[in-house]
Amino acid sequence: MILAEATPSLKAFKSMMEQRYLRKLIAMTRGDLAAILSISGLSRSHFYALLKKNRIAFKQDDGQV
Repeated sequence: MILAEATPSLKAFKSMMEQRYLRKLIAMTRGDLAAILSISGLSRSHFYALLKKNRIAFKQDDGQV
């Protein structure tokens, strides 16, 4: 069946979209954690859990050199 071969499982699709969302959110806010949490509505702990689950590295830009 062609459709099944071209369509990922729901779990795989949700994972891809979650990764895309997190990466876009980080890029859009330039890593501003307060803005990320405000826009997404996520708690800090949930945000970090999603990063870990999706193997996304994140270093908060604290403005220090």
